[in-house]
Amino acid sequence: MSVNQIAIIAVRPVLGLLVDLTGGFIPAWALLCLLTINALAVTAKAELRSCHELLTK
Repeated sequence: MSVNQIAIIAVRPVLGLLVDLTGGFIPAWALLCLLTINALAVTAKAELRSCHELLTK
C-alpha cells in the first residue's frame, strides 16, 4: 500500500475520534489544514530539487 492509501483509510477514524474527544470540528479542520500545508511544502521542495538538478546538468 502506498502512503496515500494508508492515509485515506486512517484519517477518517482519527478525525472522528478527534471530533468526539474535543466536542467540535475546529481541531479536526486545523489538523486537515496542517496536513495539507505539509503535503504542499514537501511537494514544492521535491519539485524545486528536481528543477535544480535539471539546471545543474
